[in-house]
Amino acid sequence: MAQQNVMKNPYGAPRAMVGDREEFQPVKLFAVSGRIGRARYIVYSILVSFVLVVPAMALMALSPGLGMALLAVAYIATFVMSIMLTIQRSHDFNMTGWFLLLVFVPFANLLFWF
Repeated sequence: MAQQNVMKNPYGAPRAMVGDREEFQPVKLFAVSGRIGRARYIVYSILVSFVLVVPAMALMALSPGLGMALLAVAYIATFVMSIMLTIQRSHDFNMTGWFLLLVFVPFANLLFWF
């Protein structure tokens, strides 16, 4: 009887129970297995660059020789970690990890962001 009194609003938000928790995989920075979504891929790519390169550049202002060596190591580490994240991003849209070679093609690398 109470069901008849309730009018359904066709423009209202859905009220169905979808799940009791959010489910997502943790980001694995040092692995090539797993998946990573678009927003997390962008944020982690930017954060890895900042965390590794900015301190190396600050050290370069204090000690140019040591700073250059640390900056080279930071760039290599950033490159390797971005490759690992890109492989996980490829897995997210059901492609093989070799799909990351598109990163080296101009404008094709935007595929991973959009």
